[in-house]
Amino acid sequence: MKLKPAAQSGVFLASPFFAAWAALAVALSLFASFLAYDLNHERENLLRREGERLTIQARVIHDHASHQLGALNRALLYVSDHAPAWMDSPGGLAQATREMTLLVDATAAIRTMQIMDSEGTIVAITRPEFLGRNRSGEAFFKIAKAGANPDTLYVGPPFRTLAGVWTLNLVRVIPGAHGKPAGFVSTTLDPVEFGFMLDSVSLSDGSRVRMGHGNGRIFLQRPEKQDDTSQPDAPASADALTTRHHASNQPQSLFSGSLAPEEPPVLIAQQTIRPPTLSMDQPLIIGVARSLNDIMAPWREMALWRGMAFALFSVLSVAGLFMLQRQLRLRDQQRLASEKRLQESEDLLNASQRLSMVGGWAWNVETQTMYWSEETYRIHDFALEEIEPGSTEHISRGVECYAPEDRPVVMAAFQRCVEEGEPYDLELPFTTAKGRQLWIRTTAHPICEDGKVVKVIGNIMDITERKQIADIDAFLSQAGSKTSVEPFFDSLARFLAKTLQMDYVCIDRLEGDKLNATTLSVWHDGHFEDNVTYALSDTPWETSWARKYVASRPA
Repeated sequence: MKLKPAAQSGVFLASPFFAAWAALAVALSLFASFLAYDLNHERENLLRREGERLTIQARVIHDHASHQLGALNRALLYVSDHAPAWMDSPGGLAQATREMTLLVDATAAIRTMQIMDSEGTIVAITRPEFLGRNRSGEAFFKIAKAGANPDTLYVGPPFRTLAGVWTLNLVRVIPGAHGKPAGFVSTTLDPVEFGFMLDSVSLSDGSRVRMGHGNGRIFLQRPEKQDDTSQPDAPASADALTTRHHASNQPQSLFSGSLAPEEPPVLIAQQTIRPPTLSMDQPLIIGVARSLNDIMAPWREMALWRGMAFALFSVLSVAGLFMLQRQLRLRDQQRLASEKRLQESEDLLNASQRLSMVGGWAWNVETQTMYWSEETYRIHDFALEEIEPGSTEHISRGVECYAPEDRPVVMAAFQRCVEEGEPYDLELPFTTAKGRQLWIRTTAHPICEDGKVVKVIGNIMDITERKQIADIDAFLSQAGSKTSVEPFFDSLARFLAKTLQMDYVCIDRLEGDKLNATTLSVWHDGHFEDNVTYALSDTPWETSWARKYVASRPA
C-alpha cells in the first residue's frame, strides 16, 4: 500500500502530462531569459545611441570653440608682436588702444583686451575705466609671469567679473630684452558668445552642457542656474567624472556616474579643447551630460509593459495547457503519425537536394548584383569566400569554365534573357576551377514587372553522369551493330581511353588454367599495339582481388 502512491507518481512522471508541464516550464524559462537578454540589449543600445548623440554634440561645441580660440590667439599674437613698438613710442599706447578696440569689435568672442607692463599695471585697455589698474595679484597674471614663455598661450582660471558673470582670460607674453617679458597682453572671453556655442546643441529632458577649465572648474553651463545669472562659486577641484576624463589621456571620453555625491547619476560625453597649434598651458573641457533617470525612462516603461505581457502570456499558457490536457491522449497518436510523415517528407526533400546536384543563381538587373547558392559554388569548384558576394565577378569567372567556343553562346543567351526576356536551356561541356571535366545544363527564366525584366533566375545542373550513360549507350549500340567495322574490344579500349582520359588501356582474357592471359586489345598513346600472351606470375594481376575472384569461379 505504501508503494502505490510512488507507482502512481512514476506513471505521472512518464506521462505526456508531466512532459507538457515540464516543456511549458522550460519554454517560459527560456522566454523569460530571452526577454531579459532582449531588455538588456535594448538598454545597451539606448545608452550607446544616447552616448553617440552626446559625443556628437560635444564635438560640435569643440570644433566651434577651437575656431574661436584660434581667432583669439591670432588677435593676441598681433598685439604682442606690435606691443614693444607701441610701448616705446609716444602716442603708441593710444594707437594700441585703437587697434585692440578694432579687434574686440571684429572678434565676437572677445569681451575685453588689455596690455600690462611687466609688473602687471594696465597701460592700454579697451575699457578706459580700468586703465592704470594693477593686476599682478590676480591668478591669470601670476601664471603667465611664472611661465614667461612667448610661445605659450596661457589660460587663466575662471573668475567672476564685476558684472557677476563667470569667464576666464587668455594671456600671451610680450618678449623683452634678455629673454625677460616686456609685458603681457590678455583678452577676456565673452561668456555670451561662448554661451551661444552651448545653446547651439539641442538639449533633451535632463540634459546639461558645460564648459570648464583644465583644472576642473566650470565657468559656463546650460541651462543656467535659476538662483544666479550664471554659475555658483567654482569648485575647488575637478569632479569625479572630469578626473576620470583626465586620467583616460584621451581627447574625448564617455562616462557614467555622479557629478557630485548628492546628485543623481548622469551619462556625460567630455571633449578636451587643446588645438596643437595654440600651445595652450591648460585645455578647456566640454561636457554634455544627461540624467540616466531621464535616459532610461522609456526603457523602464517598455520593460514594465513587456513584464506585464509576459505575466499575462504565462497565465494564459498555463490555463490553456490545463484545458488541453484532457484531449492530449486522443490527439497524441494523430500527432505522432503526422510528425512521422512530416519527418519522412523532410528527410526525402533533404536527400533529394543533396543528390540532385542542382545549383541556383539570381541576377538583379536593377542593382547589377549576382547571387549563387552553395551548390553553384561547388559545381564551379569555387570557395564561398573566393568571390565577393553580389559581385559581377561571378559572371566573368563562371563563363571562363565553358569552352572558348561556347562562351559567346552562353553570354548571348544571358544577354537576351536580361534585355528581351527570352529564357534559355543549354547543355554544354564544362571545366571547373580545379580542372574537373563535367557536362552541365544551365537554364534561366526572366522575372518581369510592368513589362520590364527586373530579375533573372536560373539553375545549373551537373549532368555529367547522364551524359556518360548516354555515351555508353551510344557506344554499345554502335559497337554491337553489324555495321561496325572495328573489332569490339578495340572499340571498347578506344572508348575507355577517351571517356576516362587515360593514355593506356589493356583488355585481357584468361586462358585455360587461368595462369596465362592474352591481350585482346592494347591502346597506348593514341594507337593500338600488338596482342600478346603472357604468364600471370610475378605480375600485379596474380595477387589482385580480381585474379582470386576469377580463379574461384567454376570453369
